[in-house]
Amino acid sequence: MDFNVGVGRALLALRHRKTTEFQTIIGTLRQSIAKSFSPSTTASIQSCHDQLVKLHALYEIEAVSGMDPRVAPNREVILQNLDQRLNIIGAYTSDKQYLLGIRRAAMTFSR
Repeated sequence: MDFNVGVGRALLALRHRKTTEFQTIIGTLRQSIAKSFSPSTTASIQSCHDQLVKLHALYEIEAVSGMDPRVAPNREVILQNLDQRLNIIGAYTSDKQYLLGIRRAAMTFSR
């Protein structure tokens, strides 16, 4: 499954409050990304940059979704954490814009 298509499907599941489907899609996407790691692709941060951004996006969607029953939703703490994670990205403006767009969409469809 293409990553962006999967993100779209996860956001639709979030919008329709289909918790199991949402968690399955996120898990499948995360597993697909993890399988793409190899010694050569993890030799440097730069070589696995795209995969790390995708994992970051999945974390943002999950954190904002409120679909994880194990985590008590505290929006203020979640947003502070996400902002700190975004600052770590540094000068990658296009990645920041992408992640903020994902965050905005997830917030729109979450509780």
